[in-house]
Amino acid sequence: MVADLADGAAPQPYNPADWPAPACARFEAPAGRYAVLHVEASTALKGWDDAKWLSLAGWLSGNGVRPVWSAGPAGAALLTRIDPSGRFPALGHRLDLAQLWNLVAGAALLVCPDTSVMHIGRLTGTPTVALFGPSSALLFGAGEFWRAMPCRAVTVADFPCRDQNRLFKREIAWVRRCQRSIEECPAPRCMHAIDVGDVTRAAAELLR
Repeated sequence: MVADLADGAAPQPYNPADWPAPACARFEAPAGRYAVLHVEASTALKGWDDAKWLSLAGWLSGNGVRPVWSAGPAGAALLTRIDPSGRFPALGHRLDLAQLWNLVAGAALLVCPDTSVMHIGRLTGTPTVALFGPSSALLFGAGEFWRAMPCRAVTVADFPCRDQNRLFKREIAWVRRCQRSIEECPAPRCMHAIDVGDVTRAAAELLR
C-alpha cells in the first residue's frame, strides 16, 4: 500500500545482502543446528500457550534441532514459566538488539508471534514461522516485497472476533483484524486456537 504511493516501477524483491548485519558484542552462540523460539510480543494478546511452546521445543529437539528460548529483556520469568525445568537453553532475553539479530541470522528456524523479531527474521532471511492471532497475516505477513523470504504464517482463518476493519483511519471492508486491549479481551482465544500441529508442519516444511 505504501509503495503504491510512489511513482515508478515496483522494487526488486528483498535480498538479505541489501541490509548487512549490524556489528555486535561477542556472545556465546549456540553450537550446531538451532531454532530460536521467541515467545514474547508487545501485548499479552499475542501470547501462545506455554504448553504448546514446550511441545514445539520438544518436537524440534527430537528432530535434531536445538531449541533456544528468547524473549524481551524482562522476559526471564516468562521463559521459566514455559520451561520450569530448564530443559532447553534460554538466551534471547539476555542479548541486545544487535546480538539478537545475529542470533536469529544463524538459526535454522525462527518461530515467534507477529512481533518485531518476526521482522528481523525477514531481514536476515531466516526461515520463519509467524503466529498471527489478533493481527492479520494478509496485512502484516510476507507481502510482495518479501516474497523471496522463507516465511510461513500460521493463523486461524476468519476467527469470529477478528472483526475490526479499520486501517489508516479508514473503514476497509476486506480488512479483518483485532485491536482490542487486554481489558476488553482478557484471554487471546485467537492465539489459543492455533494448533501446535499446524506450527510443527510449517516448521518441518521450512526445515526441509
